[in-house]
Amino acid sequence: MPSFSSLLSGLEKTESGYRATVFEDWLQGRTLYGGLSTALSYEAVRQSLDGATPPLRSAQIAFIGPASGDLAIKVTPLRQGRSVHFLSVDVVGEKGLATRATFCFGAARGSSLTLDPPAMPDVPDVPAPENLLDIPPLPGAPNFIKHFDMRLAIPPGKEKAAVLFWVRHRDIKAHQSVEGFWRWPTACPPPSLLPKVKWSRSAP
Repeated sequence: MPSFSSLLSGLEKTESGYRATVFEDWLQGRTLYGGLSTALSYEAVRQSLDGATPPLRSAQIAFIGPASGDLAIKVTPLRQGRSVHFLSVDVVGEKGLATRATFCFGAARGSSLTLDPPAMPDVPDVPAPENLLDIPPLPGAPNFIKHFDMRLAIPPGKEKAAVLFWVRHRDIKAHQSVEGFWRWPTACPPPSLLPKVKWSRSAP
């Protein structure tokens, strides 16, 4: 079972771009998990620029078709100015174009305005993750879920429409990386599935 870090480090340089292999335990149905497709796209950009770029400012990701088989990843520079750099990435699988991503990198600019950063949202008072059970594989859950450590902090209920998970990578090397960030936002089960599961939160 290849880890997230090993998949990124195994990205192979080719004459036209990069190549990656899809492993079954990273699938979401018949396609590669979208968070990993995004991470591979970003990693291809990072390697092609070799660190010579300002910070990432925005990203647009379109999942167009199934990402299956060996993947060909092509990075295309769109425009580079004095402070902003746009690049496009196409991920092509055995069934054609699978993912198209656009990344924008931009240097910081000085300003005469001083704005306070937005306040952090209130965090509910919930048990610490070490006091909660790791969620076991759910019936019909996609393969990639096994690469995440998930703990249910607030279970679904009738009184309040709120569900809260603790989620982190099982691969420790992914905890502090930008590539690792792309993976976890869509890892949680969809709300429609939650009422069908008998939850148990407390660790023994």
